[in-house]
Amino acid sequence: MNSIIQTNPYVLVDSEAKDKLSNKLTGEKILCGDKIIELVNFLKAPRAYESIEQEFSEIKEQLPQVIDALLAKKFLLKPDQLEEAVTTITPCTPHLFNLPFFSKSKKNEINDKGIVFVGVPLGIGNKTNQTASYYPNALRNYSEKYGIKLNSGSNFNVKSFGPKNNYQNLQTLINEGRLFDIGNMFFDLNESPDFCYEKVESIARDLFKESEKQIPFFVGGDHSISYPLIKAAVDEFGDDLCVIHFDAHTDTYGSPYNQIKHGKKIHHHGNFLTKCFENGLKHAYQFGIRGMVNSNQSDNNEFQTIYWSGETKELIKSGHLFDELPKDKKYYVTFDFDVLDPLFFAGTTTPVINGFTLEECQYLINHVIKGRDIVGVDVVELYTDKGDIGVTHQIAIQFILDLLNAIA
Repeated sequence: MNSIIQTNPYVLVDSEAKDKLSNKLTGEKILCGDKIIELVNFLKAPRAYESIEQEFSEIKEQLPQVIDALLAKKFLLKPDQLEEAVTTITPCTPHLFNLPFFSKSKKNEINDKGIVFVGVPLGIGNKTNQTASYYPNALRNYSEKYGIKLNSGSNFNVKSFGPKNNYQNLQTLINEGRLFDIGNMFFDLNESPDFCYEKVESIARDLFKESEKQIPFFVGGDHSISYPLIKAAVDEFGDDLCVIHFDAHTDTYGSPYNQIKHGKKIHHHGNFLTKCFENGLKHAYQFGIRGMVNSNQSDNNEFQTIYWSGETKELIKSGHLFDELPKDKKYYVTFDFDVLDPLFFAGTTTPVINGFTLEECQYLINHVIKGRDIVGVDVVELYTDKGDIGVTHQIAIQFILDLLNAIA
């Protein structure tokens, strides 16, 4: 073993139980002996393996096995593991809706797919306001403050959100214990934007690879996070994947700078869908598009089927069922809260008049999503410094529950 090795700086020795190590990145804890603690402290400065052997000569024969085990759990790191170590989901407390972690044993216990919440606290795609990055934890804190529990042992009464017969799927999810919170993707201010989005894509790809057992439900974050999420889904599901997009905006907006081709450009929350089309997404069905910013937008093309807000309102009034969306496709759902009219939702930086009412949006969720093969969902563009944050939380939770009920 000829390599430099160091202790993961997020590994701590328990201040009370001196024989316990905690990895703050992964949430894992291990019990160990004095020599392991000494080894971890010794490697807080990077060391060559030869110097480790000299320092711990009394356990020289066991040293390779010990170090390999600690490297596998990312308690120790090699130089080529540094990026991998911070490409992770970190468990958070409080858990969203008091939900359990989706452990391997839990995956084996459930008979159907679990739905796993993943926070994506990343707001760098909106240069004017980055408070959407605070939303995953703000929602967790709100759900704890008001005792909102969706775990299997809870007494959650679905009638508090609407007629019970409208929420039978949600009730089944709760009763069968199929909802989980696995934490937040880890980000740090020292990381470049490119690396942040690479991490989102990498983590999402791993989640989609287990699509037989789980449906990831991402809580953002601004809409720029949807590009790496959808790119990962396209990589996994290929041409079978379509996107259902709830938004006031097409998010295919460009500028003269787009014509300047170089490798250091970054996408943003207003052009994420363009990037998806450029990287393999075949089609998106867009609901709620409206406003002056879209006055130059052409109607449907090979990539987009646009359901303009005003026309969609008329379809809803007529009881349209949206059966024209193919049933043999897999769908990723991305939900931007500015699809709602500003009269009903103020927690956005991009309000557009003539949007949907709460009831119209619920109708769409029930008829566009229900019965289709949903492989992933995100909710984005909730800003903690806009509007009445208490009302924002209530509306967000209402639609998260509606989405859960529809995809179950």
